[in-house]
Amino acid sequence: MADTPTEIPSPRRDGTSQFARLQATRIISDRFPDGVGVDERTTRDLLGFLRGYSEHVIYYDEGNDPAGDWSGLLGELSDDEILAFIENPSASADDRLRRPHFVLLLALFKLLGTARDALNGLVPRHLDYYYRDVLRLLPKPPVPDRVFVLFDLANGTQATRIPAGTRLPAGRDEAKRERFFRTDADVVVNRARIGRLATVFTDKLLIGLAEARDPRKGALGTKEDRFIAMLRLALGEPAPGGRCRSMPASRSPTRCCNRWRRWSRSRQRRCICSITSCAS
Repeated sequence: MADTPTEIPSPRRDGTSQFARLQATRIISDRFPDGVGVDERTTRDLLGFLRGYSEHVIYYDEGNDPAGDWSGLLGELSDDEILAFIENPSASADDRLRRPHFVLLLALFKLLGTARDALNGLVPRHLDYYYRDVLRLLPKPPVPDRVFVLFDLANGTQATRIPAGTRLPAGRDEAKRERFFRTDADVVVNRARIGRLATVFTDKLLIGLAEARDPRKGALGTKEDRFIAMLRLALGEPAPGGRCRSMPASRSPTRCCNRWRRWSRSRQRRCICSITSCAS
């Protein structure tokens, strides 16, 4: 068997949120792109297990005394020689590999490989059944590749029109098949050149209540000044940030109260109230 079992990462999760499930799935997919099999033992792992196990199977003679073990079953044959013989029996001429009982053992390993592949394919088959038969999802149609093509006019040609649907050769793919692309719109190729490129940059300064209130974000002045700045953002005319509307002299001035709470050195909470008049 394998020396160290496959360790599946276990991120911190609550077990119910979709984000936690997607995070765990992403980690497993990155570390194990081929997935995690139900039975990860290979034929080489089984041979290693057999070597260790055969040393613990003891022979006993007629007097019921130990007389050796089964370690001679594999003998001095290496795992590479045995695996090569399983894949291609006719390529080896070693008679030790052709012993009847040994060939029967290798046939068992071969059959176990078929059962192991079927067992490891259970999860993708179940997922495919759930998506196709239960949810009735259909695979997306194929999406053709899109490329940008640069046309160059031949000497003596001032302009030419390339109609939509023109087939353009693009070499061969990995399977040695010819690839072609088609233009999706009419194109007129001429000798026009770009004379100058220019860009427009807009320098914007966004100021909100946080920027007007917090000195760490650029707010200036005393607390009263910063409070008035917040009022101008909400009530300023003709636009946010302008002057506040003046109140008629016949009315009593509107008083705006803002309380700042602080902790004193003795950690007792107190309230400092600043009264600011918005009337002119």
